[in-house]
Amino acid sequence: MASSIKSHIVDITTCAICLEKLNVPKYLPCLHTFCESCLHTYISSGIEKGQKQSIECPVCRTSVSAPIENCSSEEWVRGLPLNFLIVGLLEKEKVQNPQKQCMVCQRMEVKSDASFVCIDCSDLLCSSCVKHHTASKLLCDHEIRPVEEVVSDLKSLKHSKTSVPNIKVKNLSFFVTTTKRRVVLCV
Repeated sequence: MASSIKSHIVDITTCAICLEKLNVPKYLPCLHTFCESCLHTYISSGIEKGQKQSIECPVCRTSVSAPIENCSSEEWVRGLPLNFLIVGLLEKEKVQNPQKQCMVCQRMEVKSDASFVCIDCSDLLCSSCVKHHTASKLLCDHEIRPVEEVVSDLKSLKHSKTSVPNIKVKNLSFFVTTTKRRVVLCV
């Protein structure tokens, strides 16, 4: 059941035009949602074909009228509402499944998937960068762990029930004295 819900979420967060994750999801009156840029291209091609007053939804073929007469594709798309439900789903998915790119490679404007985390630096590292990281004299004593291990530790920590022991609080009496250079606090 849970996997079918996840596959449905993948379906509704995928643009039916470009088949990628929705980017700036805008919806038509029929409630089908597409990327803003895909709709712009789709409407532009419709205008070029002479369909200046209406287009058909790419999914259900419902006729969609232009918001104003003789408007450009930019104005048409700008007038379409943003699908905040999809925006929320995409944001939640981004938080739950963050992109794991190597941070060192990113600084050099290179894309590579991270497989490790340096606990001391809090950097995500690819297999190539982790070799350099552990070989460096300054960084060789850092704790390196696989990304999956760190993610599972965080998830288990999040779901574990923590209890705070009952602590009896006593009245504390304290005084502060100052000398020329120091403040002394006694409890």
